[in-house]
Amino acid sequence: MRVLIIAKDFPAPGQPRGGVFVLRQAQALAELGHEIRVVRVVPHAPSWTRKWRSYRAIPEHYSIEGIAVDSIRAFFPPRMLGMEYLPLQVGGAIRRVIADFAPDVLHAHFLIPSGQLAVRQGLPTIVTAHGSDAYDWAWRRPGLRRAAAEAILRAQAVVAVSRFIERRVRDLAERDVRVIYNGADERLFGRLTQAAARELLGIGLDRFVIVFTGGDARGKGLHDLIQAAGRLREPRLLLLATGLEAPVDSIRAALASAGVEARLFGVIEQSEIAQLLAAADVFTLPSYREGLPASICEAMLSARPILATPVGGIPEVAVDGVHGYLVAPGDVASLERRLRELARDPGAGARMGSAGYRFAREHLTWRVNAQRYDEVYRRALGATA
Repeated sequence: MRVLIIAKDFPAPGQPRGGVFVLRQAQALAELGHEIRVVRVVPHAPSWTRKWRSYRAIPEHYSIEGIAVDSIRAFFPPRMLGMEYLPLQVGGAIRRVIADFAPDVLHAHFLIPSGQLAVRQGLPTIVTAHGSDAYDWAWRRPGLRRAAAEAILRAQAVVAVSRFIERRVRDLAERDVRVIYNGADERLFGRLTQAAARELLGIGLDRFVIVFTGGDARGKGLHDLIQAAGRLREPRLLLLATGLEAPVDSIRAALASAGVEARLFGVIEQSEIAQLLAAADVFTLPSYREGLPASICEAMLSARPILATPVGGIPEVAVDGVHGYLVAPGDVASLERRLRELARDPGAGARMGSAGYRFAREHLTWRVNAQRYDEVYRRALGATA
């Protein structure tokens, strides 16, 4: 089956982590025998900042890790103003890609703008709602809500990455929604022992190592984590992969104020994230809102206990007291208490990590994810035959 993926973000030269979850899913689908091509809409970008220059550098056509990609340029006004009219800008270019590739199925990631673009092409379409597209963007203005509802109602199938996102989708437009969890790459995560990872990183086995990965420092609760870690007496070390090109000054200042030793990482490859997780005693994500973060899947597949918040789809996969601990967003005291418990009882953390690994192997790999999407594709294609 030929599948054309329409993605809001996708890895590119200079942007290795943008939309990497779409790349991993595409590779897993290709391993099942599907012919995959990706089209993404990227902004016409000035050369003012490094971020915008990286957008300008994205080629019109490129291939990354075996997946062919077409880039289509469009003007993106600030604050998503006029986003619902994006199909008028790029519809013709999308149709040219479709004419060249002749896909059987379109698969759009995010309700807007990709979902709205896809459902207007007259082909069997699957739309996946990931998070902010369902609980945030679509509610900012009536036009965006109409665009999201159009994607939901006109698609042959709608998938949500968690039951939480399913409910948000149904708030926008009532219809059947299938839940398929995100995944992690079992070829990368869970392959390295803690001792080997710490040797590579130069970290002693006596350290209590806390790992955090996430780009939005405040929204992901990083400053809460720094406060909690600062109250621990254990010889703790934070490994922070913020996803930023350079650690922001506020993170450095917070670490210095709390007296916390940390190593800060900017944009790093997934193989490096796998190394950080392998070195960890606990993975932390004290976030304020989520869909279903890939980082949780990666940490569970790495057999690390989870210390997170019960937001979005997190409690659907990381069960409190079984796979780790869940604390309320902003509850620094509880975050500190759970960190201290894990530091003083490594056996409990190991048991939780093992339980998480077993769950992840069964439910949270891209291989499992692709098998379930294969069913959705075939059903959507059969319904329109």
